[in-house]
Amino acid sequence: MFAKIATMIAVSVAAGSILETAALAQPSLTPPARARRPHDRKSEDTATWLAVAGTAIPLGLYALGARGANSDENDTLMAAGVVGLWLAPSAGHLYATGNLRSPGLVIRSTGALVGLVGMGVLVSGALGCFDVAPIIGGPPRSAPCDDHASEGNAILGVSAAILVGGAIYDIATASSTARRANARRWALAPTLLRSNNQAPTVGLALSGAF
Repeated sequence: MFAKIATMIAVSVAAGSILETAALAQPSLTPPARARRPHDRKSEDTATWLAVAGTAIPLGLYALGARGANSDENDTLMAAGVVGLWLAPSAGHLYATGNLRSPGLVIRSTGALVGLVGMGVLVSGALGCFDVAPIIGGPPRSAPCDDHASEGNAILGVSAAILVGGAIYDIATASSTARRANARRWALAPTLLRSNNQAPTVGLALSGAF
């Protein structure tokens, strides 16, 4: 099972939130930005539930595929679960900031790299123990061979733990990410200053939310 996880990981491997603004400029200034409507605010609960769903659904897909017989359909479900667990827990962060990159995604990407190392240990061990003598007509290998399966599986277990840990981190921080996104409501934007009987001049206006 761990070997399948690592294989799937190997195969699988901004726009910011709208600022809520209200013009602070003089009446003669062109409004620098559209004021954010109340429903533009990011819900902390929504961010959290998106992260939860982004974790639970991939885990469910993987479990569904792992319980079935070895088939292309079940392998596809397991692959979708692994890729989903890598990316989807960041859904709450994506909702809050418009950016998929999150600390949890960095953690899970690290776990994916660890999984590749574990897969490499399993593959190298299997290749080292592959006996070609019977194929070419010679006697089979008599000496025992260490295929390093226990070491490879242990590394894959660490990889799986890191993946799940990264997902939990995104769930735990989704609400605070939305809260910080709502707090970042100040902007410096270009605007036009219109004077009486004179051509407009370009300037900067500071805007924010209250």
